[in-house]
Amino acid sequence: MTTDLNPEAIWRALPKELTSALSRRATEPLDDELLIKCHRAAEENDLPIFWRPDPAAGFGRHRLHQALVEYITR
Repeated sequence: MTTDLNPEAIWRALPKELTSALSRRATEPLDDELLIKCHRAAEENDLPIFWRPDPAAGFGRHRLHQALVEYITR
């Protein structure tokens, strides 16, 4: 099952504090604190999961979904 990710809608739904933190670190792996905040925001706003396991880190770390990174860094 695939879900189309709408980066603009996700970005608008996120709390300002989180968008500020994510915009500064869009291309970096998410630390535990940011990952928890992302998960909480997704649950509270009924958003799809907008982060993915990072294969470059042996799937032990997470990064923002590439479509969201492209939206943030454009």
